[in-house]
Amino acid sequence: MSPPPPTTYLGVDESRWGSNIGWIAVDDTICPSPDKCPHYKEEEEMINLEAHSSPIHLLIASYRDKLCARTLHNAFSKAEHPDRLHIRIIEQTQPGSDLIDDVQCWERYCEEYNNACSQYRKNVYIHNVDSRESKGPTDARSKLSSLILYDYLHPSSPMLSPVSPQDYCMQTDSHMDFSPNFDTSLVLMHHRTKNDYAVLSTYVSPIENNGLDLSEVPLLCMATFTSTIRNWGTKACRNLLTPKLTNAMWGAGLSFHRCHGELNVPYDPYLDKVFDGEEASRGLRFFTHGYDMYAPDRVLVTHDYKGHQGNAVVHSVNLLMGISDSQPSVALKIRASRYGLGTLRTLQQASEFMGLDFARRTMVSNKCGNLLWVPWEAPEGEEDYGVGETLRRGIWEEEGKVLEGPDGTIGGKGEIMGHLGNQSLMMGACGLAFVGILFAMGRGRKTNRHKN
Repeated sequence: MSPPPPTTYLGVDESRWGSNIGWIAVDDTICPSPDKCPHYKEEEEMINLEAHSSPIHLLIASYRDKLCARTLHNAFSKAEHPDRLHIRIIEQTQPGSDLIDDVQCWERYCEEYNNACSQYRKNVYIHNVDSRESKGPTDARSKLSSLILYDYLHPSSPMLSPVSPQDYCMQTDSHMDFSPNFDTSLVLMHHRTKNDYAVLSTYVSPIENNGLDLSEVPLLCMATFTSTIRNWGTKACRNLLTPKLTNAMWGAGLSFHRCHGELNVPYDPYLDKVFDGEEASRGLRFFTHGYDMYAPDRVLVTHDYKGHQGNAVVHSVNLLMGISDSQPSVALKIRASRYGLGTLRTLQQASEFMGLDFARRTMVSNKCGNLLWVPWEAPEGEEDYGVGETLRRGIWEEEGKVLEGPDGTIGGKGEIMGHLGNQSLMMGACGLAFVGILFAMGRGRKTNRHKN
């Protein structure tokens, strides 16, 4: 008996989407023509080698989460090659608290999950933030982007480990589980897209599904409008043989991509306390920078929706996406900034591909079915995947001024330390925990958050 064909679900609302709904077959190709396919350089003989050796930089933002330690344990114990994991955590807890939610992630991991935790000390870097000073998930995740940028620009003296654009960066939450050998499986899955600019992303399945070889996987393809825009639920795919191209809908719970994606499309640090708008705006930015979102073809990462801890600045998101036209000159500055849109695809192309009318705040077409890749041309002679061009772009809050580091580029230690704030760090590269004195925009204070 032949295996069931790959299918995707379009919904049942015939009055809204027309008669072509329900489950439909997934097309074999996303290429508009044989000579217009995604950019992919990898040689076949290198794929298996890379699957077992490429570094994976795992980025975790944790807010008063008692399950952070368990997530560390799950990652190291489920990876086929745990030594290639380099885990950066922004840990937001309340000093002096007796709650289990505020126990330090690394300390609890060592005490409850791994008495030999010192073997992984060099693989973990934790930056502590007083939870009373937290500014929401986008701010915490933007700090993770800054850590990747610093280690890319300073390979000889990284905070954790050097970062290459060809490495893999993986963002997830602090209350997760993973299938056995998830690290190797995710790299091989990324290669199945045959796209160097692929981003594997979705709303991950509940933890009860962990380790099950499910034929049905969640598909992000819908959006709704609140004061801004947010992802709206999931549809599904069945029996996928390769990841499915989606309409640039991106989910913060799982994002697996080459690290040039993290460098070209870093989290915007100016979106304090934003929740709605976080995911759709980054999906749009990824798309205009030439990246493509894919639904994973297997469930390899799961989310504890029950066990973990029980919008303010949306104006710039709305200007970026064209949801608001109240300040067109400011909108142009935002879009041209380092945290703005890319230049490989246009905002209009994004609107059409996503099926969204930003100005009217409505979803105008069902994009959960088969899609064709939107072609773009790579600039000649570009060897760094556009990272250099991105880093030369200004920051609109600074009127286009580029903050320079000691090497003449952005990403100097002063800028990144200022962004991280005045908190202690646990350095992984030298295998030590220490109390640091960081200076934020000329102001510094000493904290005592970690034991030596």
